[in-house]
Amino acid sequence: MNGISTDSLIDSFSNGVRWTGGTFVNVSVRNTAIQNCNNYGFYAEGGILQQVLFDNVYQENIGVRGRSFIKGTGTSTPGDEKSRIRNLRITSSFMYGPLMTGPLVDLDNVDSINCEHLYVFRPRQAFLNVTDTKNSQISSGKLENCIFETLEDVAKYYTNVDGSTRIFTGPYAQVASDLVVYVDDGSGGNYTLTTDYTVSDLDNVDGATSTVTFNTAPVSGRSIKIIRPIVLLTGILPSVNNCVYTTVDKGFYFTADPDGPTSRRQFIRLYDETTGLLPSYVDVKATTGIAKFGFGDTKVITVPEGSDTFTPSAGEDEFTYTFDSPDSADRIIVKRKLSGGSFTVNF
Repeated sequence: MNGISTDSLIDSFSNGVRWTGGTFVNVSVRNTAIQNCNNYGFYAEGGILQQVLFDNVYQENIGVRGRSFIKGTGTSTPGDEKSRIRNLRITSSFMYGPLMTGPLVDLDNVDSINCEHLYVFRPRQAFLNVTDTKNSQISSGKLENCIFETLEDVAKYYTNVDGSTRIFTGPYAQVASDLVVYVDDGSGGNYTLTTDYTVSDLDNVDGATSTVTFNTAPVSGRSIKIIRPIVLLTGILPSVNNCVYTTVDKGFYFTADPDGPTSRRQFIRLYDETTGLLPSYVDVKATTGIAKFGFGDTKVITVPEGSDTFTPSAGEDEFTYTFDSPDSADRIIVKRKLSGGSFTVNF
């Protein structure tokens, strides 16, 4: 069976679209808005959906609380693969979910996902959670050419504190454990909720701030970081290529860390302060395997000190890339492949 929803507005339901049984081969949602559902926007509660396509779909929750925009509660038990979305594709779509309480896309058992040309604005929860894959793949699919953007402060920084102030404004937090608090006291570790500080003004949707109160005022002259990590992905990670996402401290955090609750928010640094440049990709360890976070068509090469040209090796475009001479030994250079001519970088 095939199904399609097109040119529709689904507004203010408990579940915008709810599938409760049977098998559909192709389900397409096109040119449609699904908004302000207080449970799920698209809910696969029973049965199997072989292929699900969201094409030019607008999803938002700004008037009411919701749980997820897309939810599949599938199991991996043979013969009882309940409510499994086997393959999910999202393209040329928009999500705006500041009031969502769970992952925007939450899938329990999939074959693969493919998200491209997706714009997600003001995400406060994880964008994607994949709990399990049908064939135990180490990657759940891919995100490509997507933008994740927020205009809210995701971190508050204080320097040279006065030694008497205990109360500081933090970024938005739905629950107290959303925040990471660090004081440069020489310990090298984050402060501990309750033991070292408390958080109030939670879920301050309109003000988009929280209040952090230290049990003991940080020592005069210290610096403080109060961070709400942007959690992009949890569970079994897809590969990510040529995407834009908000960073904190020149990197990002995610919660798919298998090393226990003490490493609940693993930090992945994307920016090398010694070179001021990005790597070609970052390997991220997840619960099940490794995903590569790529950076489009950028490439990393090394130019020795004093060298101002680089000639590609066999197999690459045969022309010279020209650089100003590096001022230190073995600098990492990020460049885009060009169709011809030269490429100049000022140090």
